[in-house]
Parts: sequence; C-alpha cells; structure tokens
Amino acid sequence: TYYALNMSYAPIEQIIQAIEDYNAGANGGQEPDGRDIEPAAEGSFVLSANGQYATDPGTSLLIPSSNVTLGVLGGTVTVKEGMTAVATGVTESFDFASTNKVTYVRALLTVTIALDEETLTELSVTSAVISLIETTVAHAPGQAPDKVNRDDSTLIKYFNIGTFALLRNGDRRAVRINQVLVGDVNLRPDGTIGEVLDPNGNDTRDGVRKIGFTINGKPYTGMFIVAGVEAVFPPA
Repeated sequence: TYYALNMSYAPIEQIIQAIEDYNAGANGGQEPDGRDIEPAAEGSFVLSANGQYATDPGTSLLIPSSNVTLGVLGGTVTVKEGMTAVATGVTESFDFASTNKVTYVRALLTVTIALDEETLTELSVTSAVISLIETTVAHAPGQAPDKVNRDDSTLIKYFNIGTFALLRNGDRRAVRINQVLVGDVNLRPDGTIGEVLDPNGNDTRDGVRKIGFTINGKPYTGMFIVAGVEAVFPPA
C-alpha cells in the first residue's frame, strides 16, 4: 500500500527563521509573532486582561486558561482647580463560562464629593474608587445619574470606564475590551464657570442647587446639578 502526502513547499531558511523566532520569545529581536502583538497596558483608567490591552476595538485578546485577571489602571479625578483625588488601580480574577457563552464585567468609577450644606458647593473629594462588577449587558450602560444624599452633605458621581466581554467557544477563550472613558477625569475642563458673587449678590458657579417646584400643585424641593447659571434680570 502506498500513501501520498501533499505538502506546500517552504524554503528551509523560512523554517529555520520560524524556529529562531519561537525560541527567542516575545521582544527577542526576531520577527514579531503572536506574543508580540498586544502592548502592555499604560495610561489613566486603561482596561487590561492579563496585563495586556487592545488598541483596536475589534481585537480580542486570546486567553490560554479558564480564568483571566482583569485590570483597570488608576487615574486622577479633578473636581475643580485645587480639588483632586487619585483613584487606585484594581485587578481581579474572573472565570470564563463553563459552556459556550459570553459573560461581561463592567468597570465603574465612583467619585464622592463633600458638600457645604448651606451653599451646596464642593468642599473636597472624599474618595474615588474603581470597581469591577459582573453584568449581563454587552456594553457599559449609560452613565448613572448623580446622587445627592438627603442631608445635602454628599454628592456621588458615577463614570463608566468600560466593559470586558469574556468569550468562551469550546477550548478557545478570549477577552474583548470596550473602553469608554479615556484619560484623567476633569469635571471643570474650562475652570470654574460663573461668579462667587454676581451683580445680584449670588453665587452662580456650576454645582448642586436646591430648587423649589410643584407637582400637581403641591410644593416640593429637590437637588439639581446646574451649569452656566446666568441672571435673567440682572440689576441695571
């Protein structure tokens, strides 16, 4: 019995070079291979899987094991000039699904700001915390609304950093990253807007305000985030 094996021809030099590339390892000075493609994560609030991140939104990072270490680098949050906080980076291990399935992990930044109870202006940034939360949605949901505690002493702001998609298909596992927030956070990129004392003698700087209004003719009060406040009838 005779058997025939049909193989495409490759010059021996290419085969030798491929072996040398493999033995050299990543960044070994040879031609790039699959281990060289994704750069190490760096930059404020960058999302990573096993220490690597994808710069192309259509790229998946291949993961060789049944779990993966997801990470978010830290960054700086500026509320206004002279009022900043540093959010410490986090890493946490997550398991892929046991069957063919896509699971999701959301990266969330929560900023807590202390307020002056009389004027509702910002006094200090008390914390900036990054969290990794398992979720069922494919993309980071819309930014959660700001929350003001009923005692008027605290403002909480939420920022979606992005979402990880953990893909499982047989023995093939990969992570896709959807980065939403990029770079440090500055709530007042143009500085403080408004005046400490406008022509009417009021503080019109951006921030929280308590406002009275009616619902079905009944009076209520509530807190609102306002910006660009200007007097409708300034003094002549």
